[in-house]
Amino acid sequence: PSMLAIHIIICLLILISFDKKSNKFYYGYKLIFFISLFLTFSKSILIFLAIYLFYLGKKFKNFNKLFISLFMLLIILQNFIVHIIIINKNKSNSWLNNSFSPNDVSPLITFFDFQFYFSNYTFLKLKSIEVIKNIFPNGIGFRNFNKYESFNYNYIDHFNPHSTYLGILCEYGILGFVSILFFFIFLLQKSKQYFIKKNIVFLYLIIIYFLIEAINTDIISFKIFWIMAAIIISNNQKKYE
Repeated sequence: PSMLAIHIIICLLILISFDKKSNKFYYGYKLIFFISLFLTFSKSILIFLAIYLFYLGKKFKNFNKLFISLFMLLIILQNFIVHIIIINKNKSNSWLNNSFSPNDVSPLITFFDFQFYFSNYTFLKLKSIEVIKNIFPNGIGFRNFNKYESFNYNYIDHFNPHSTYLGILCEYGILGFVSILFFFIFLLQKSKQYFIKKNIVFLYLIIIYFLIEAINTDIISFKIFWIMAAIIISNNQKKYE
């Protein structure tokens, strides 16, 4: 569902950048993409809504601060939903036995009939921090995170970090982290230039989306990321031909 959601979001970000008058099926396409996106039930929907508000904020400058506040609120909400599981303590919740959480885990907070627990994403980040502390500034090597023996987090041995930033820092060390950070900044800078000079807004929006999605997703393992990066770099090189 997450992979499908990411591709639909990219389609939507491209679509909303087009001139409505030049495509008579614009609203039909938009409706189909919106319905498809919400049917994935992916948490990335909140990131898309945040990016969409950012886009609208640029168009309605009088409400810029309001849109930025809503943008930040949605990003915080998305990260909360990703890292916290809320369950009804009065139900059996047998699915928790296969949720890749420690067996003796205690709720963080109990609020009326609801209990708040860390999710698998949180435990993966805690394991990432442990790895980084043990091997910093070096890395443990490509795809070695799921092989790393950790007594505290042995229940998630077969998982990748699910975070571009922490994953790069774990496996490639500080040099790899700085390299990917510079690459992201380069893509953001170039895509913004296309937006300002040629009004190609969708490249800029997609790179902003990738930067946010990378917090909880290994975004560089997606082919679509490298396709968009290649488009940006290719357009940049054409200026010098």
